[in-house]
Order: sequence, then C-alpha cells, then structure tokens
Amino acid sequence: MLESIKRLNKADILDFADDLGLVVDETASITKVRQQYAEALLENPRKVLDQLPLQDLQIFEKLKNGGELVDAYEDYFKPITYYFGLVSDWHDEDDIYFIHVPKDLRDAYLPHIDAAMNDMGNHLRISVESAVEGLANLYGQVSFEFVKKELERQNMALPADKVMVDMMHRSLLLKWMEFHLGNNPFAEPDDDTTIFVSRYGWDMPGELDKEIKKRESVAKDYKLFKNMEVMMAGRIPMPQIPNPMYAKFTTFLSDKLHLNQCEVLETCHDLWYFTMHKCDEDFEDRYPDDYFVDCVLNPLEIDDELFGEAMLMLDIYLNNMPHWHLKGHTPEDAKVLFNFLIEEKPRCSHQTKDNADEWPQSSFLTMPYIVPPKVSRNDPCPCGSGKKYKNCCGRGN
Repeated sequence: MLESIKRLNKADILDFADDLGLVVDETASITKVRQQYAEALLENPRKVLDQLPLQDLQIFEKLKNGGELVDAYEDYFKPITYYFGLVSDWHDEDDIYFIHVPKDLRDAYLPHIDAAMNDMGNHLRISVESAVEGLANLYGQVSFEFVKKELERQNMALPADKVMVDMMHRSLLLKWMEFHLGNNPFAEPDDDTTIFVSRYGWDMPGELDKEIKKRESVAKDYKLFKNMEVMMAGRIPMPQIPNPMYAKFTTFLSDKLHLNQCEVLETCHDLWYFTMHKCDEDFEDRYPDDYFVDCVLNPLEIDDELFGEAMLMLDIYLNNMPHWHLKGHTPEDAKVLFNFLIEEKPRCSHQTKDNADEWPQSSFLTMPYIVPPKVSRNDPCPCGSGKKYKNCCGRGN
C-alpha cells in the first residue's frame, strides 16, 4: 500500500475516489478501502494525470531525472496530489522542503507523463485553470460568467458551454477553488451564488461582490489585464502580480539587499498577499510595511541610508501594485483617471530605521469610492435609473 494513503481517513478516501472517478467499496473496512484506493491509483495513471493541475504534473515530470523527491516551497505550495494521498512531504537535515513520491506511484505514472503533458485537452484545461486562478488573484473573486467573458476577450479557445462545464468538472483544481456565497455554505450552487476564489482564500466575499458591481455600474472605462499578466498571476506557488516597478524593485532586492532568487520571489509574493488581505482582521498586525521591516530588513542589519532607500522603494512598489477593485489600475492611476478620494500619508526620505515605528503606512486604497459628477436636482440621475437626480441618489440632499 502507498504510505502516503495511511494518513487519510475513510470519509476522505471516499470523497477523493469520487472526485477522481475511481471505484472503491464504501461498505468495506478502512484497511480494505485504503487498499482499493491505492490499487485504483496505480491502475489508472492517465485518468488521474488528466485531472491534475500543471504544477502537480510538473512534479512527475521532474522525476524523469531520477529519484523520488522534488524540491518545493513550504508554506506556499501544497500540491493537489498531497491532499489526495499520492505524495507526502519531507524535510532533510538542513530543513529543506521536498515532495516525496512513492516508488510504486513513480514507476506507474512516469511512463504516461509525456503523453499527459502533450495532450491538447489538458492544454485547454490547464489554460482555463491558470486563467481562473490568475483572475481570482487579480480581482479577489470572479464569477463563472466573468471567466467566460475574459477567455473570449483574451481570444483563448473556448468550447461550447456544456463542454466547458464538463471540462471544469474534471479539473481537480477548479473543484477546490469553487466557493459558495450566502449564509448557507452547503447550499447547492447556482448561477448567482457560485464564484471562484484563489486557493489563498478571501475575506468578506459578499462585500467584495458588492464593490465590484458598484464600480462596474459607475466606471465603464476600466483597464483590463493582458493575457500574459493573467497567466503570470495564476502561477503556483508564486503568483507574479503585474507591476511597472517589478523589475526595478526586484533588482534592488537582489543587487542592494543581496537576496537570492527564491527570497526575492517570496518577498514579492508576501507583499502582494498582505496588501490584498490588509482588511482581513486575521492580518491586522501584518501590514506590508511591518512584514518588510520585520522579516526582510531587520535580519540584514543594514545601515540607516540603505534602510531609508529600501523603504522608499517599497512605497513606490506598493503604490504601483494593481488592486482588484481598480481593475488593473494602480492607486496612483486611479487618483487621476477616476478621481478617487484617498487619504495619503507620504513618507519622508530622511526617516531611519531607528524611528521606524513612527513611519506612516504606505498610501493605499482600502475601499475607495468614485466621486459622483456634479448634477443639478432636475438632471437625470448619473446612476442610470432614468429618474431625476432629486428623486433618486440626490434625495434628501
């Protein structure tokens, strides 16, 4: 039996077998169910491979070089195959993190990995998976309908709706990204309640949905992300969020702070993650500034001048990070293009790490709003209701 399956309970195995389309006897004992599940995994390599996301397929592809271990990013990446019991994780004596693939599974799956990677059906499925995850990371949440419209806009091949739905149902990643709105999380999904979110999760999805609709009803001329930007934002384990200052900031991290490539990617990822979750009460003590000072700068023991330069670079980088509710615009763009009202607390370049606690937070938007155009009481209401302003949004003013 595969060792990695022994940690799974019977209920999980039955659910995973159902997701994968494998047959096990639900009336059997836990020992028998584990045995049947292990045998089904070994006997159906293509059936399983044709449902795995790209990052999991790449685990098996790396095994072509020999061995049973693949290095990975701890805290950023738990492969789908881990949850389904195909692989386990492992640390060496230097505490470096690896994904371990049992020899039996490696021998059964490796002969089929090239065919799975080159399969056109898998290419289409993976492109949709990457687009959904990228859109979710960029916009916070995306509906099924929004995904279809974006795929059409990006000129990506899009099958008929029924084929599309069938394909998404055989994608393990998209199944795990599905999230149901409403007071009852176990309610059956429908066209109005099913949304997709990133595997990182999101705070207050209902409120985000309202904000998206409000902005789309007022500002029509949004900047939209390019296909490559969406795909890069869907990368696992390190999504790369489009930012015009990305190259400049990463060069500073590597050349001035001497961070290695992995540390640079982790820093950019964490800054994005804490920026996007800054309204979440679970992260109220972990603003991007705090993270950058505590986890990046302080361990380096750099001098005041370099510290000040680093904080200014951080401010520029964060102010150019696009936010989902601005549909690709940075907060700086938004001030000009949409006339947003935001409260800014600019940095002063003379401040040093000795008074870092007194530094204001980076200027960013939490829940910005669009300033309504000036209208007279008898003009048509700018919300598009068809009523006069005094009888609609201007009532009581």
